[in-house]
Parts: sequence; structure tokens; C-alpha cells
Amino acid sequence: MSPMAPLPSQVGKSLPDAIDGAVRARYGYALSEANGKGQLERVTPQQWKVCFQKPGPLSDSVIFGVVRAQETCPNRWIDKL
Repeated sequence: MSPMAPLPSQVGKSLPDAIDGAVRARYGYALSEANGKGQLERVTPQQWKVCFQKPGPLSDSVIFGVVRAQETCPNRWIDKL
């Protein structure tokens, strides 16, 4: 089996668009609130945007650091994953 191609950056995209990009590339994904507030379960994906991206624990996975769409991305990712 050949290695997976790296997932193109999804940073700056809405969360639904980033998820679509990951799924099209056959990547699994996880989410982490980039500012460490831990409120992801309270809103719909359309209300979030991607600020950071890093490889996930598996070669075909990615973790997106997200904030609410109206918020400014933090300078650094307070990653709890």
C-alpha cells in the first residue's frame, strides 16, 4: 500500500469545507478548540473555522484546531488532543 499524500492545508476554511476536504482525501479527522475553551459540542459545524491543522495519530488522519467563525484565531493553539 502506498503512503497517503499529505492533506493540503485547510487553515482559514470554514469547518464544513475543511471536513469535506479531509473526507475527499480519505482522511479521518478530529477537532480541538484552538483557544482551549472546550465548547465544540454546543454549536453546529457551520459556526466554526479552522485556525490550525496537524497530523493525527494515524497516517491518514488530521486534527483541526478551530474557533467560532466570528472569533480571531489565537496566536498559538491550546491543543488538548
